[in-house]
Amino acid sequence: LQGTYGKVQSLTSTFEQYSYLAALETGETSAGEMRFLKPGYMQWHYREPQEQLFTVTDTTLAVYQVDSQQVL
Repeated sequence: LQGTYGKVQSLTSTFEQYSYLAALETGETSAGEMRFLKPGYMQWHYREPQEQLFTVTDTTLAVYQVDSQQVL
């Protein structure tokens, strides 16, 4: 398994995530695409329920909220 992982330089996939908020007794499903690039780059593009883009590098985490056109 480690040998195969060592040969992979990038990975792209869709995802679906369910989060349950116990305090509010409600859940939410999120979905989008993710990308990993070696070395040190990861991106999560949430399309549902609200479009957001999370980008992670070796030293930086940036969150872009599309509706408000704001980067955190």
